[in-house]
Amino acid sequence: GGLATSIEFSTSSRGSVRARWASAMGVSNFEQTHLQDILDMKGLLPAVNQIEYHAYWHEDDLVAYCRNLSIVFNTYAPLGTPDWGPDHRGWNSTLLDLPLIRRLSQKHGKSSAQVLLRWAWHKGLVLNPRSWNADHMAENLNIFDFDLSDDDVKQIDNVPKPKNPKICPYPS
Repeated sequence: GGLATSIEFSTSSRGSVRARWASAMGVSNFEQTHLQDILDMKGLLPAVNQIEYHAYWHEDDLVAYCRNLSIVFNTYAPLGTPDWGPDHRGWNSTLLDLPLIRRLSQKHGKSSAQVLLRWAWHKGLVLNPRSWNADHMAENLNIFDFDLSDDDVKQIDNVPKPKNPKICPYPS
């Protein structure tokens, strides 16, 4: 992790772009310190940073930092991986079952998943909800016919965090 990860990315991305094997590179789980290391080395910045982002874990300072560097912020686990169950990380309930999310889904006539995806979309993020279920995939795409109010967004932003809010422990 840390500086070694940044050096490895900077070296491999520069070589790949020079050799025209790639026109841009992306990273996963790079925090601000990793990106700053690349800047300090005068390295090639990633075009995309894919990071865990959901109502229990959202690093809005990192989103702003990436935007300032023109790095696309791509979310994974925007629904908090409900298939792992609440016991996986010591969560009292999955995000889909939170009373606030259920109330907002009733208010907007949408599913809990659609409310959570719209929350992230409202923030201008690229979303990567994963599903093997074709009905869920179609539902996940149907988030553009309603809006969340600023108050709705703030309520989701302030969902009480469980003891272990992150699914992916790296970087911790």
